[in-house]
Amino acid sequence: MVISDYRKFFYCLKENPKRVFRWRVLEATEMSQATFYYKLRNGNWSKSERMVVDRIIEGMSHAGEN
Repeated sequence: MVISDYRKFFYCLKENPKRVFRWRVLEATEMSQATFYYKLRNGNWSKSERMVVDRIIEGMSHAGEN
């Protein structure tokens, strides 16, 4: 998934899956919520963060949570 797709993915989610996604990213990366939204807006994810986010998105897609 391209980094710019993260923002599209997040904002297309319904409210509860959006909270679940955000919580999973924050838990896995140990970043603050403000940092999460900054990275979401600006797309400046590190390589390791991109791998984590990709795994979370893939897991949510397979589980039908979006």
